[in-house]
Amino acid sequence: MTEVELEQLLEAAKRHHRAGRIAPAIAAYEEIIRHQPRNDEALHMLGVAYLQSGNVNRAVELIERAVAIDSSDAEYFNNLAEAYRRAGRLEKSAESARRAIALSSEFAQAYSNLGFVLREMGKLSEAVAACKRAVELRPGFSEAHDSLARVYHAMGRQNDSIASFRRAVQCKPDEPVTHNNLAGALASAGQVEDAISEYRLALRLWPGFAEAHNNLGCALADQNLPEAISEFEQAIKLRPNYPEAFNNLSIALLQDGKLEPALAAAQTSLQQRPDFVAALNNLGIALNYLGRTEESLKTLRRALELNPKFAETHCNLGISLTDAGRNNEAIVACSEAIRLRPNFPQAHLNIAICRLRKGEMQKAWPDYEWRLKTKSPVPFRAFVQPQWAGEALTGKTILVHADGGFGDAIQFVRYAPMIAQRGGRVILECQPELARLFQGITGIEEILTRGQKFPPFDLHCPLMSLPRAFATDLNSIPATGRYLALDSDLQRTWADRLGSPGARRRIGLRWSGKQNFHKLRNPSIPPQELTPLTQTKDAIFYALQPPEPPSLNLVDFSPQLTDFAQTAALIAHLDLVITIDTAVAHLAGALAKPVWLMLPKAADWRWLLNRSDSPWYPTMRLFRQPEFGDWASVVRNISETLPTDWKITTDSVT
Repeated sequence: MTEVELEQLLEAAKRHHRAGRIAPAIAAYEEIIRHQPRNDEALHMLGVAYLQSGNVNRAVELIERAVAIDSSDAEYFNNLAEAYRRAGRLEKSAESARRAIALSSEFAQAYSNLGFVLREMGKLSEAVAACKRAVELRPGFSEAHDSLARVYHAMGRQNDSIASFRRAVQCKPDEPVTHNNLAGALASAGQVEDAISEYRLALRLWPGFAEAHNNLGCALADQNLPEAISEFEQAIKLRPNYPEAFNNLSIALLQDGKLEPALAAAQTSLQQRPDFVAALNNLGIALNYLGRTEESLKTLRRALELNPKFAETHCNLGISLTDAGRNNEAIVACSEAIRLRPNFPQAHLNIAICRLRKGEMQKAWPDYEWRLKTKSPVPFRAFVQPQWAGEALTGKTILVHADGGFGDAIQFVRYAPMIAQRGGRVILECQPELARLFQGITGIEEILTRGQKFPPFDLHCPLMSLPRAFATDLNSIPATGRYLALDSDLQRTWADRLGSPGARRRIGLRWSGKQNFHKLRNPSIPPQELTPLTQTKDAIFYALQPPEPPSLNLVDFSPQLTDFAQTAALIAHLDLVITIDTAVAHLAGALAKPVWLMLPKAADWRWLLNRSDSPWYPTMRLFRQPEFGDWASVVRNISETLPTDWKITTDSVT
């Protein structure tokens, strides 16, 4: 080709390049270099094109050749700095950026790139200076404001980071990446609603922005789980090879109780990036919830081999060890998590749970307070008034507030009369569904439901902190019998409703509870497994939950069970309650009714280890799974015990 033809080809290559047609631009540049190996401009532009297409090593080689031919062009050194940075050669990148600045002292982009690489090198003060210089030289340079914002973020200067990202957006309001970056800073600062708005704006500007879909899913995870899952799925649709999005999808599916899909998403993430520690961590969680404990332990230990300083994995290893019954090892694992991150609420709580399961209550209660700082269905509330710790009250007013679920409130409200005995005036705040049930408990002067205005009070105490306040141990659990009062009018209503059972026993049955992320190891019993239990002429079985499965021979009064006072009035007329671990178990126990509790292999801490009785409820009997998921053995055990204890014969269970 003639020199004129090569010049024309170079101009054509540049046009392709400017239009974003990288492949034909590369082909044209390559052709020029084949004829003119020392054409520094073509070498440089070809290097830039390869950098844009992701071939970093080839880009470095080509731009180095261009610089060797012409070392006076600041643009060459600036782009070489970017190529070195992407290749992970940070010292060389900073050196090249400084060479560009030496050649052109007002080269704003070189200062911005220098700030970017200095941030990655951890030289944050120098990075701030470089980025500020870029902004001084070009106040409308969006990328420089963006680089400065990233440095501020790395320094923990959240407000400065957000302000710089906002200036970047003002300079280039139609740039979706900048809106995405601003959203990330807002999310880190806890301004989630504003972050969501910015992510949505980024996606309006660029609907195919996979990273923004993924980030929006993360922001939505705590407030709209189905939409979060949808965003992760959209990110994956746009970018099928996206291990971070698959990992986030796995987390969201776990929170939604969809264990098998969560497992599959984590496995896909690891297929795409085998050494992805966060995905190994989540895979371990999913395996544990599915009862595959040994696989979970192996997976979590693999994650720790890759990153022994990942506190979350030590904590999750502790949870899996706890569920495997290896409580002492679990305490060691969680203690290591705390060593790495002293203020790690879940790890402290896991240690408390291990000790509570072992019956070491006095050691456990201090760490059990960390539950108040974990993610919980009941948000933590800070009061100006101090938390009561068991001291004499001498006429002071104390607000006792429910901080757990229905069952927790029923279990620990037993302490209210004991508070009054210490001289306190007790105000109880609880869920609306429990308010009528708790009327009549000795020592409670006023009951509020959530959302009502508090009257003046001197001290407060979460219900689940009362055992600590009373220094409760296994020998001092207040369990003297029934501690809930019954509404006499409701009792009469239910007596009329039920009629006479004749010679048959009345048995209440509950086989499922509310499913959430915190109770995935407390699954429901498939109703068909209970069918043989209810096929008897010796007893009438009553459903203590809606709806009644057609396969079970039950009387269904569930539409009338509008609150726990109604359920208590029904239970008062029953001879026995058989239930999984739900609030109904606590309700029957608090009414001193015989209650048979069906427990999973990894049971809650309050049922201790290897016991068939409960120190919390003298009338309770525990039936435990011998292996994960084996409800058939539990039902068989109950069916074989009913004839002995209650003279009730059921169909045989095979």
